[in-house]
This record gives sequence, structure tokens and C-alpha cells, in this order.
Amino acid sequence: MGEATGGAATLSSAGATGATPKGEQLIKLQASNAVAALAQSSDSTLPVSGLFSKGLPSGVGSVQASATAADGSVYLVADVSGAFNGAPVPGGQGVALLKYDAAGKLLYGKLLAGAPDATGASVAVNTDGTVAVAGSTTTPPTVGPNGISAGGSTSAFVQVFDSTGAPSWSQTVPAEGGTATAAGVAFGPKGSVYLLGTTTGSVGNQVEHGASDAFIQGFTSAGVATSTNQFGSSGDNSAAGLAYDPATGALYAAGVENSQGVVRRFDLNGTGKPTLAATANIGAVQSLVGVAVDNGQVVVGGNVSGPSINVGSVAQPFTGVGDGFVATLSTDLAPADGTVSYVGVEGATETATSLAVADSQAFLTGTIANDPNSVASSGATEGFVVGIDAATGATDYATRFSGPNGQAAPSTVAVAGGGASVLDQLGLPQGVLNPAASALITANTSVKAGDSFYIRTAPGGPQTAVTVSATDTLASLATKINGVLGPLGKASVLSQGASSTLLITPSDNSAYIELDPSQAGGGLPSSQPQANVLGALGLSQGVIRTVKTVNGVTDVSQLREYGLDLPATLDISSVQNAQSAATALQAAISVVQQAYQDLVNPPTLASEEQAKAASSSGDVPAYLTNEIANYQAGLQRLLGGG
Repeated sequence: MGEATGGAATLSSAGATGATPKGEQLIKLQASNAVAALAQSSDSTLPVSGLFSKGLPSGVGSVQASATAADGSVYLVADVSGAFNGAPVPGGQGVALLKYDAAGKLLYGKLLAGAPDATGASVAVNTDGTVAVAGSTTTPPTVGPNGISAGGSTSAFVQVFDSTGAPSWSQTVPAEGGTATAAGVAFGPKGSVYLLGTTTGSVGNQVEHGASDAFIQGFTSAGVATSTNQFGSSGDNSAAGLAYDPATGALYAAGVENSQGVVRRFDLNGTGKPTLAATANIGAVQSLVGVAVDNGQVVVGGNVSGPSINVGSVAQPFTGVGDGFVATLSTDLAPADGTVSYVGVEGATETATSLAVADSQAFLTGTIANDPNSVASSGATEGFVVGIDAATGATDYATRFSGPNGQAAPSTVAVAGGGASVLDQLGLPQGVLNPAASALITANTSVKAGDSFYIRTAPGGPQTAVTVSATDTLASLATKINGVLGPLGKASVLSQGASSTLLITPSDNSAYIELDPSQAGGGLPSSQPQANVLGALGLSQGVIRTVKTVNGVTDVSQLREYGLDLPATLDISSVQNAQSAATALQAAISVVQQAYQDLVNPPTLASEEQAKAASSSGDVPAYLTNEIANYQAGLQRLLGGG
């Protein structure tokens, strides 16, 4: 059998005004001689046969893909927003790669560099531990100060990491005259990488076939683009999954073409260039959720509204309003050699979201809605995991579960071959207990080689760039910073348990150190959002000063600085971006008001002592209460509220 581990789901609780997300979890299940993992709400009970559940870090919105390595470790690709692992997420949404060991311990979580306003799609792990992540990134339209408009675009991307988590290379795949979005990624021979996606234009100057097409873009192990294939029917086409079979040296791409499920075999023929060798139309489908090759069989998963799959024999009949399915084909895609197992519940709609295969067992996960015999609450949407014997089509394992108010929605499942072990029962990981980890900044943050931030050592003085290289660690970056600071301060690395942070300290009260994420007077804004290097390094924009004190209170004679902290990339092209811009402007207005008040009524030693005493007692002075009320009234007037 196998070990299925890694899946993620969102469970919601129903309220008077609808469902409220409860968060994402990694859940590991014992599936007969295998182990499967899903996600559910943090206040839900562990499903039957569950080994553990682990809450995912804050900032994770949804998990899009998962995969396992030979040692049972789990890789998740998640969409994140706000802040993730203490670092701000560029754009409205970014993509993160998380790695857990087989016992559920988070080994690392990193933002993918250069992927603002992005969504994840797929992840693959090679036999040497190399990891490839695929997704799509969108750049909104922009208008420069000179009135020149730059159109927005949506492109697919792939980013590859070595076995320690250090980035190896990344590439973006655009489309001429349309969009390009990722759907799958797979490793081929000699570390080559193949990206599957959907385009509404032309990728690599290929001929367009329909309103939308599927495409495969190949890369060498070093990230050099090699070949492009674009294919589909004359109608609407969408890609769904990609798998490589070392035994046949072929790629298998699954997708939907004019509402028909289609699997295509591309032979690499030792050249690395995919050549179409066979095509199988398996019948009408609502969607496909993945394709895999295992033990000489091609396995496809998806959803149907009736018994429409044509692959030979039916191992399990269609039973519900809508069913998921697992279908098998021979590697030469002869439909007559296959079987189909429908996965459904009478009177209910069962919807698959993910497929994973190992050791001739196919795991399908998804949701069950409107089951008339459900013991969960009314209107429940439950999660399910089903294990299908790929050789016979029989069900080997099945479980279902629900979360708060009966709501569950598993999104992905991954399988590791080799079977379950006593280590799983003991909650222990497999393999090396302390795997090698990279100390590189580019491996542990969203910073990429060539990104910079800037330092001033005098008010209004020139900026000096500090640029992160591909080989920089926190220690080597601290050396670079110290070269800029000279006698004015010192940068050092502070160890905090298993992690480290960068610390910059002025040498004395007169030293002036100002950090800025961008170069002053940089000209027209870039069409790509600027990387927030300071935020990714755990540093804050602004002036670092040692505050002078007299008898424990602030010395009022020292120079005061007021930072507006206005991002250089304010954008009102969407409701979410406009809300963020309004929040930043409101905060800046408050700073200006405070600066004005300090000019009109300069702080005195007595007022500082009074403020300190009030802070210690928790009482707010009357004068401060009145000032706050005035500020709030003024702010409302500035914002058009009166």
C-alpha cells in the first residue's frame, strides 16, 4: 500500500450571516497500511484513523498543492496574505512553500521570491530532494506620473529549490495576447522541469487552437527554457495535471477539452522535447483534479454528473447526484484496458479536489454535500478520503469527517510510498532527525539575489545601497552593513533558539542611521511591485536612534523624527488595494497631526513625566483625551466625513 500524507482543507462554521473560515490544518490519517493527511479547523475533532493535526501558520489563506518526499516529509504550497512568518507579503496575495517532517513539525516556511499578487498551483519533489513550485502571478495595470499606461498581465511561473531549501532558479512564462496560468509541474530526466498551464494567447510563439489552450514549457536543470508545446481542441481547453513516467520516458498531461476529459502522452525520446504520441478521450467530465503514473498504469481523477467515463470496465457504479471518479489507463492510453471507479453517495453531491497515487493505491479527497443520511448538522458539507486499488478498482479505504457546524473542505492530498510504520504511531519523523538546512538569506526569506535596501548616516544625506547576493547569510550581510555604518553603529546576528535575527544598534546618542527600502528619487514606478527587503529581513523602515533619557524619561531637547511610513507602491486599482492605501494615509495623517501638536505645544520634561506616570497607572490624562478627540474630529473632516 502506501503512506498518504500532506493534504489541506478549510473548515467553516455556519452562522446567521453565513460561514466563517476557521483556519487551515495539516492532518495525517492512518489508512489501513497507509497514512493520509488533510486539513480541518483548529477546533474540530481529529477524524477517525487520524494520527495528528497541525495548524498552519497565520497568513495562510488556502493550500493549493502538496507533495511528499522519500522520507515522508510533506511540502505544501499555500496562498498567503498580510504577513507570513513575520514577513510582509508583497502585493495583495503571495505564494509560500512550507515543509513539514513526517511527524508534523514545521521545518521551514518561505515566501516565494518575485511572486506578488500570485496564487500557487502545483509542487513536485525529485528523487534528489529538489523541489519545484508552479503558480501564476498577476501584475495590475499602472499609470505613471507622465500619464503613460502599462497594461496588466497574468503569467505562469516556476521556482526550483535545492534539497536544503535554497533557491536554484526561477522563470516566468508569459503569453502573447493573453494570459498564462500554471496547472502542474513535473521533473523529467536529468533534473529537467516541465510546466503545464492554460493560456488564452500564445506561449513561445506557438499556434493557438481554441479560445484557450493547454501548454507545456520545458526547462533544463539549470532553468534554461528548451521547448514549448501548445495544444487543444478548437473550443475551450484547460489543463489539469502533469506526470512523468521514468519507465516509458513520457509525460502525461490531463485536461478538459470541450467538456471532455482528455489525456495526452508526450514522448521525450531522449531529446527532452515532448512529442505527441497518443491521446485518450475518457468522456464527458465536469473537471479533472490530477493525473499520475504508477506501476505501469496512468491514473486520472475528476468529477462527473453521470456515468460518462469510457475506459473499459466499471469497477464501481455511479451512485450520487454528482460523483468523483478514479479511472485507469494503460501507459499507451488504450481506453479498453482501463477501469473506472465512481466515488459517490446516493442522493448527495461528492466533489473531488485532489488525487495522489503510490504503490498501486489511488487516494481521492474532496467534499460530500447534501447527503440525506448525514449525521452531521443540517446543510453539512463533509470531507472525505477514499483509497482505490488501482489494479482492481475496489475501495481499500474510506473515511469522512466534518468540522464545526458540519463544514469541511479538503483541498489536497499527497502520498508517500513505503507504507506506514511504528514511527507514525509514535509521532516520530523518518530519516535524518536534523536535516541539513541552508543559512542563505535567499533560502529562508522572500529576498532574491540582487535585491537592495538603503542606508543614510546623516539627516538628508546620501543613501548607500546594501545589496543581497546569492551567497549572503545574515552574518555576511551584517558585515556589509557594518562597512556602511563605520563608527556610527554595529550590525550583529542575534540567535533566538533555532532562528536568528539581524540587529542594528547605534554607537551612541548622536549617531544617525536611517533605513529605506527604496532609493530616493527613483523615477517612474516599476511595473513590478518592489520587494520589501527590510520587512523580509525583520527590519523596519525609518530612523534608528538611541533615545536620550533624563531620570528615566525622554530628553525633550533632542531632535525628534516623524516617519510617515507611506509605501512607494500605493495603488487604488482594486477595492482591497484602495482600503490598504486609505489605512496608510490615515496613519500618515495622524503622524503629521502629532508633529504639528509637538510644534505648537513642545513637550516639556514635566509633560513627559506626566505621560510616563499615566502610562504606568493606566490613566489617560485629560489633555491627551481632549487632543485625541480633536484629532479624530479633524481626521473625519479630512476624509470627507463632516
